[in-house]
Amino acid sequence: MSIGNMRNRLQIQRATKTADGGGSFTLVWSTITTVYGSIMPRSSDETVFADKLRDKKLNKIIVRYRSNLTTENRLVQDYRRDGNSIQRIFVIKGVLNIDNEFKYLELDCEEGVAT
Repeated sequence: MSIGNMRNRLQIQRATKTADGGGSFTLVWSTITTVYGSIMPRSSDETVFADKLRDKKLNKIIVRYRSNLTTENRLVQDYRRDGNSIQRIFVIKGVLNIDNEFKYLELDCEEGVAT
């Protein structure tokens, strides 16, 4: 993996349960740290879900090794294009330590699904 390919700025976020006053809880996502990674699209799947068209994208994301990055986290990418702010949210579905060398992690992520 060339370090020059890891040019996408990503926030690693963790969910915290907060009481909502009605006997249940709300998930609040907070940023743990910011890392750089490589985002590679794998596939896209459009389906109808709850009477709405849902476009689910599968991505492979490579980041430097972190021992605290799990499927409990999510990744967020904020950027601007043509004057518009865009936010992409990646739900981590799998974490792989590439070649067991503790240098890079390969993350299987879904984009366009609820977190």
